[in-house]
Amino acid sequence: DRHWLGLGTSSGHIAVWDVRYHTLSALWRHSSRMAIQRLACCRSLGTNSSGEGAGAGIRAAEGEYLFVAAGSNEAAVWGLPQGGECLKCFRTVPLDSSRDPIAPLPELQAVPLPSHPNGLLPSALSDLLQRREAARPHQVRTMLGRISLNNSSYVVTAGTDRAIRFWDFSSPSKCFTVTGLEAAQPKPIFDAPKIPSGSGNLFMCYVPETPSTDRLLQAHLPIKEGRGLNTAPASFKDAVLDLKSIDLPMRLMISCSRDGEIKLWR
Repeated sequence: DRHWLGLGTSSGHIAVWDVRYHTLSALWRHSSRMAIQRLACCRSLGTNSSGEGAGAGIRAAEGEYLFVAAGSNEAAVWGLPQGGECLKCFRTVPLDSSRDPIAPLPELQAVPLPSHPNGLLPSALSDLLQRREAARPHQVRTMLGRISLNNSSYVVTAGTDRAIRFWDFSSPSKCFTVTGLEAAQPKPIFDAPKIPSGSGNLFMCYVPETPSTDRLLQAHLPIKEGRGLNTAPASFKDAVLDLKSIDLPMRLMISCSRDGEIKLWR
């Protein structure tokens, strides 16, 4: 809608502005308190008999769906203007932490707006007084996808861990890593663990470490050492910063990364 503008801030706030009257209409804060890396939205769909967006594997929203990349290597989908707990979350963690307690789903917490248009937001003031540098885990920097009535709904994420992942809304068995694995590194495991807020709301990607040479199968040693036929490297040397899709002359995905490389994917 050309009358509204949504933006994210480095303090984890998401604001919706009415550009006709230059007023702040709504404000939320991401529960991680980390920077909002990317925002994307699409219109809500009709519902089926179970109350889900038809064909989407996600509950229907009253107005819009909002995709948010924030927190520790995760992206999530919310319904606006509801906010609150996310409808779907896609999270990547090391395989070693698979036995740790699962962190709760991220939330968008409503921030009360000042009564006067020029008033100061209390949360903004507290940020200035309490802001401190924190450890920076891997983060999702870009994403693209769709929510469809008739076809599969998906989101593709990429970020500072140099990997591109495809997430299907309907099942973790349809999710996969496009690129980002080291030579001889085992494939990640995608799962939808049970959580109190409901099954299927959280998709996890468990990434195993690359085994050391002494723990590697002898058959995989030439792969790790780069012996044999050399092919064009598909992996990135630095963070993936943006993804775009094109339909003509054929369906392709374009990626760009901080190492200065642009790649096309079929």
